[in-house]
Amino acid sequence: MAVTIDGTTGVSLVQDGVVTAADLSGTLDLTGKTVTLPAGTGGKVLQVVHAGFNTYNENASSTFADSLLTANITPTSASSKIMITSSANFQHFRGAGEAIESETRLVRVLGGTTTELRLHNNNYYVQNHGPYALTYIGQDPYAYLDSPNTTSQITYKVQIRAIQANAIRYGYPGDGSNAGMDIILTEIAR
Repeated sequence: MAVTIDGTTGVSLVQDGVVTAADLSGTLDLTGKTVTLPAGTGGKVLQVVHAGFNTYNENASSTFADSLLTANITPTSASSKIMITSSANFQHFRGAGEAIESETRLVRVLGGTTTELRLHNNNYYVQNHGPYALTYIGQDPYAYLDSPNTTSQITYKVQIRAIQANAIRYGYPGDGSNAGMDIILTEIAR
């Protein structure tokens, strides 16, 4: 005889071995529910987003502008952390005997609001009395652990500006090799 449990009576005990693996083979829908995991089960990678670009772009302004380095992620949980790592070469240049300076920054764009997460200042002065322009080629890696507290789509990007430079070229190889840059977003369960 089957037993129907409809909420009008209680169940005081389910004996061991009564619920089998076959009884649990369906999908468990926990939408809108909170699941508490045992200690030590956080820190799992939930998703990874990669964006790579085989080109470079340039900004000659002292106002920040988007580089091509950008990626979107939608966290599966508001408690997740997002690890952002990126890699790009850059070049900035200026006339002979002048300081050269540019900046890059890693930003988060969420709901139309841009938040600066990290800033890199690239400032160099080379004493050069010759007729040649100064050029600096460097690397601009970012590694940042963000706690955005949202399940809405987030855009992470690197912005660039030339302060004392004719321009900054972001993703520029500098040695005649292939241009390029990469950004990786990793959602980590907390």
